[in-house]
Amino acid sequence: MSVILQILLSVEPKIREAAAAALEAIANRSMHERKHLLNEDIIERLMGYQPLDQILLHLLSSIIPKLAFDYLDAGKIDFLLTLVE
Repeated sequence: MSVILQILLSVEPKIREAAAAALEAIANRSMHERKHLLNEDIIERLMGYQPLDQILLHLLSSIIPKLAFDYLDAGKIDFLLTLVE
């Protein structure tokens, strides 16, 4: 997972888009596979990349709804609620 996150920081937009697509694909998979994103604190880490550009904003808007219940089940929903405020 950290390799994908490193690629997501590339200066080349097409490479970054491919990394974002890979993370979106994982978020679309089974609960078992989404758990890897949860264990990596993916949303927290992505939010730490400042400034948030269009690729990161699109990625976050795509994966947050898909991972919300997983965050709730893991007791990590407080972080997502702070984003709403």
